[in-house]
Amino acid sequence: MAKYKTLRRLASDILKVGETKIKFDAGYADDFKSSVTREDVKALIKAGAIFKVKKVVKSKEKQAKKNKKQGQGRKRGTKNARTPRKEQWVKKVRAQRDELKKAVESLKLTSKTKRKFYSQISGGKFKSRADLRRGLESERMSEEKDNLSKSKDKKTRLGRNQDESQTKRQKNKEEGKLR
Repeated sequence: MAKYKTLRRLASDILKVGETKIKFDAGYADDFKSSVTREDVKALIKAGAIFKVKKVVKSKEKQAKKNKKQGQGRKRGTKNARTPRKEQWVKKVRAQRDELKKAVESLKLTSKTKRKFYSQISGGKFKSRADLRRGLESERMSEEKDNLSKSKDKKTRLGRNQDESQTKRQKNKEEGKLR
């Protein structure tokens, strides 16, 4: 029995599982007696004489039963005791910052806009990732609108200036003729 204990210990170390998860094939009993070193145990593992027990997967039925036992009557402790507010806060903020990082890459936000949203996240403006996405989308829309109106203003200003300058030129020409 002592021999099997050492084999079990070595095999569990090699296979990186607990000692209770190691099984031996009875057909290789003679080989177990002659094996002494780690290399011998590795050879037995390769041959299939020593193997680890496969993980037992819970049936869907058992899983469903477990899930049923999570109702209001089963809960002990307040909401805050089950997951503290700070933990909830940290989880939420980290998720939103991750979302912001993705948005910076995909939407190509300016550093100024990124800083603005980063501080808003820290200030607790957004409830969730989805809320942040809506905020980013509305910001992008307003930026596009501003850019569009700025470009229109510039065009109209340039147009007015050209018109004004042409009229001035004409007046100056006419005045020059009169002199």
